[in-house]
Amino acid sequence: MVLIVNPYFLTLAAWLFNGAKGFDVRIPVEAPPNSHSIPADFASLSIELDGWLEWVGKTSRNDFFYNALENIVQISGVPPRIRVGGKTQDRAYWSGSTEIADVIYPVANSSIPYPEALRVNVGDGFYRACNFLPNNTRVTHGLNFASADSLRGVYHLNSILNAYLSPSFLEAKIRLEAVEIGHEPDLYLENRYPQPYTASKYVSEWSTWAGNVLDYIPQFHPDIVEYGLKFWAGSLSASSHSSTGFSPESLFKEGLLTKTSAGPAISSFSQHHYNGNICAGSDQDLQDVLAKHYIRSNLSVFAPDIAITRAQGLEYVLGEIGTFTTRASGVSDVAGSAIWALDYLLHASHLGVSRVFFHQGIGYRSNIAQPVALPRSPSDGKQLDTPLLPYIQPQYYATIIAAEAIGPGVNTRISELVVDHPALSAYAFYSEKSLTRVLFINSRVYLRKNGRRKSIRVDLDFMGRRPRRATVKRLSIASADDTSNLRWGGVTYETESGRPAGTEESIPVRLERSFEIRDTEVALISFV
Repeated sequence: MVLIVNPYFLTLAAWLFNGAKGFDVRIPVEAPPNSHSIPADFASLSIELDGWLEWVGKTSRNDFFYNALENIVQISGVPPRIRVGGKTQDRAYWSGSTEIADVIYPVANSSIPYPEALRVNVGDGFYRACNFLPNNTRVTHGLNFASADSLRGVYHLNSILNAYLSPSFLEAKIRLEAVEIGHEPDLYLENRYPQPYTASKYVSEWSTWAGNVLDYIPQFHPDIVEYGLKFWAGSLSASSHSSTGFSPESLFKEGLLTKTSAGPAISSFSQHHYNGNICAGSDQDLQDVLAKHYIRSNLSVFAPDIAITRAQGLEYVLGEIGTFTTRASGVSDVAGSAIWALDYLLHASHLGVSRVFFHQGIGYRSNIAQPVALPRSPSDGKQLDTPLLPYIQPQYYATIIAAEAIGPGVNTRISELVVDHPALSAYAFYSEKSLTRVLFINSRVYLRKNGRRKSIRVDLDFMGRRPRRATVKRLSIASADDTSNLRWGGVTYETESGRPAGTEESIPVRLERSFEIRDTEVALISFV
């Protein structure tokens, strides 16, 4: 049910929309030349391999996670893409004697309450569980490259294909989108190989490994040629942004795309990105992460890598991203992180990134949700008297808002609007050429302990014929350091089932008037 509220009957209307002069934002009513396509599944998920079965379900579907995905499907028409990988993909081994999975974990501590596994043995059931995903899900699976064992890789990939080429997967259109060989090989010189482990050595080993796998797999699955087997390459922890070291330019120069038959099978170059490494964040850390200039300076360094990758006809994906590698409490798990996530992913699109994959794991503070009951506190690792039941976290709202802003279909275009304000970002969305929505993000941090909440007044300056009617929805955040009680247009997703609750509020706006967007707030204006 959608509740259309007349603004004249709202006490809120005095500051939502008024006649006073505001900050001018120019909005083209037709898609400008610098706009570009953005897919409905642009905001996607990366899930640490060791906890995959807890997310999706081991022998039966995890309804909470399924519901969280289905909420997005109902808005965008497609599920988020899923990458199953991370550090533990290079610790994962296929075993014919393992039915589903055997996982060995280290001892937890207060800094890392839910550490990654030391070793994961997977069997065929591990991949059959992917059938619990929503129909039409596209999945990228990570393989162990650090072991340098291509024969084992053949059997591992064979297990994956046994699942994805089965009738149940084909009927549900759950597709193996790509295979990712190895995780952050630029760190192998620190963790595994004697120095120097160079880009040249990596390309040589990767090409041989992937080429051997491609040569053998058709013997197990002759239909794989028609199905199409694609690879992600790179998966780097950092980039040198130059022709030396580890970067797209360097790896392409060394022959990544040409050395073996595996090169032409590469569909995407993957880059990982985190803001740093802290365990507990301060109010200042939160403001720094949300800051408009901080997000742009962190992402703009990848512009040359994106251009070089796109010039090769490949997609450039941020295949694993998050606030901090240690998922700092006080930043990663609070309401303000939804503001960061939304501005981050949309600015990434503006730069030419093909998709953004938010990294998830069991007990991670930066998750969109905790999909299973947690026996230890994700904040400090203390054993809980009563386990925490599955729950939605703030960054989930960023995926919901992005899905609604982009909308369903394949013809959406996005353009970041020029806004000369240090805390205000704006993105226009077009269905083919026509303006459909504008999203405003006020990234200035508001904390209830600071007292009066400030706002930014905005004037909508349409470049062309002004739309006749519009409505607005807002992300309601009481304080940037809250960990719950967010609402998107009056609706909450923080329920036992993960399904939305509440009556949607879509408020009519008068486009000739100014409106205000409060600190730590998002406003989506839809034109009808």
